[in-house]
Amino acid sequence: QLSDLRESGAIEQDADMVLFIHRPEYYKIFEDEQGNSLIGLAEIIVAKHRNGATGEVRLKFRPEAIRFEDITDNGFGGGFGASDFASPVTLGSRMNSGDAASKAQEAGAPSNLGLGRGFERDADF
Repeated sequence: QLSDLRESGAIEQDADMVLFIHRPEYYKIFEDEQGNSLIGLAEIIVAKHRNGATGEVRLKFRPEAIRFEDITDNGFGGGFGASDFASPVTLGSRMNSGDAASKAQEAGAPSNLGLGRGFERDADF
């Protein structure tokens, strides 16, 4: 609770937002009342939010990276047990396909955009 902070009157009055981080694992609490594992989980408690809602948010905590992540797997970051060095997702552009590139050249687009030119002489300064 916000009132539990020592001399928190100034914090309550001046701060727009007050957050607490609770990691049950740090306090040697490894299961909740229903027997679910709390290992690797953290709770962000929004105790005060002047312009929004207060409440709790559960996140995954990765101590090796000192990082908090969304618990849900969105397909890009990997879920629990995913490698930290998973292969990146590469999405190509239709402009890179042979058909689109040849049509662009036929329309008069330069193939190399003039890269590498303009450095034939030393700078004036």
